[in-house]
Amino acid sequence: MSSSDSHQEGPFSYVSPEAQVLKHHPAAPDRAMVDQALTALVGAATGLINAWHRLVG
Repeated sequence: MSSSDSHQEGPFSYVSPEAQVLKHHPAAPDRAMVDQALTALVGAATGLINAWHRLVG
């Protein structure tokens, strides 16, 4: 780096993605919709895995 900033921690950011997105960002409402979709997918996958284990095991 050509800067004389001595406060630089390193080349990587250790801030979570949630902390980087503004609360009033236009995409913020999409977060709830995505969380619901992922929860449904996890439930469906769990059901499929359980059915598979009953079938083979």
